[in-house]
Amino acid sequence: MNNGPNRIFTLAVGMLVLGASMFGCAGFSKKGSGAGLLYVTNEGSNDLMVIDVVSGKTLKIIGTKSMPGGIVTSADGRFAFIANYSGTVSKIDLASHEIVSDVNSGEGTTGLALMPDGETLYATNRNNKTVSVIGTADMKVRERIPVGSGPSYIAMSRDGQFVYVSNSISDEVSVIETAFNRVVQTVPVGEMPTGIAVTPDNRHVFVADFPRGIQVIDTESWTVIKSIAADSFPAGMAVSPDGKFLYATNVSTDNVLVADTASLEVVRKIATGNIPVQIEISRDGRDAYVLNEGSNTVSLIDLSSGKVRKSVSVGERPSGVTFQASLSE
Repeated sequence: MNNGPNRIFTLAVGMLVLGASMFGCAGFSKKGSGAGLLYVTNEGSNDLMVIDVVSGKTLKIIGTKSMPGGIVTSADGRFAFIANYSGTVSKIDLASHEIVSDVNSGEGTTGLALMPDGETLYATNRNNKTVSVIGTADMKVRERIPVGSGPSYIAMSRDGQFVYVSNSISDEVSVIETAFNRVVQTVPVGEMPTGIAVTPDNRHVFVADFPRGIQVIDTESWTVIKSIAADSFPAGMAVSPDGKFLYATNVSTDNVLVADTASLEVVRKIATGNIPVQIEISRDGRDAYVLNEGSNTVSLIDLSSGKVRKSVSVGERPSGVTFQASLSE
């Protein structure tokens, strides 16, 4: 699911083009791969695209609020929720593909995480240092939780006990305990953290240290125990459903890094489109869906072969992606 607009990456790419260096927003789908629909938010063209995975055809384009980013879908496949940088969260009926509700979340809303029971959303508000807690039935903000500076990416433990927020300005991860909706830990992680992912057993949290590498947080000690070397500008991240592999997009080198979560070593790199910023992994671990901001495409990747089996054009500056399998699967 992942998790937020990519203006950070746009800025970085622009600086790279000018020859400068910068400073020195999945998770996995809840259902299997195969026939189904891919939902892609495009922050540049302010829309949501519905794409048939098998044919690669765009079935519908839905207008959204300004600069849509993070997107998640409910477990029953009835609704999608979109974070809009304009400060709102939209609820979309996936049967009619219409926006049925909007709520003011905060300032600069970017990332979303959904509780396993589907009743509560957590939304990062980058510009006012908060995470909003939103009821999905009535789409009302229940409370706002103060976190660090520049919260953007967000991930939830599989059991729904903890929410992890990367704060890109204060260079730390806020750990929210959902039973009390308060920050119980703050973990320094290096410079400008962005993408974040959690292993299914909640043992490790991976955080993209945007200029340098991937920081590994041990959730027992709440400390960084290792830094995984990456190409410049690691960004979107996801962990395979079986917990064995970590996938991270490398913005500046147009590939996806694959790391073994046991050894915490890089085992593979997979070529993608231009400037990959987000990634989603299917529940069976067979497929990856990678958003390429530079080429305005989504790469559909067969992970067994490490090959792009289809490249599909999307809107301007794709920023969020999620997959919904066919109801028959």
